[in-house]
Amino acid sequence: MLNFIICDDDIHMINKLSLLFEKAFIKNDFDAQIVLKTQHYQDILSFMSDNIVNVVVLDIEFKNSKMNGLDIADEIRKINKDCYIIFT
Repeated sequence: MLNFIICDDDIHMINKLSLLFEKAFIKNDFDAQIVLKTQHYQDILSFMSDNIVNVVVLDIEFKNSKMNGLDIADEIRKINKDCYIIFT
């Protein structure tokens, strides 16, 4: 099972990406699931500390945040160097 996280500061984008990935999982019979959808990058880091995550779909620009997607990716790599990161 592949575990995905989607993180974007726009809830509409989260919903669109979720639908897109879930349709692809079903259509292609992938053993995958979205385990976390969030607008807050801190949720990713907290979740990944205790759970297995294979792919993070990550916004590159976060409004009203001191960190951008590249900074967050660096933090993700400290927790799991093998996790795939897809920037949106």
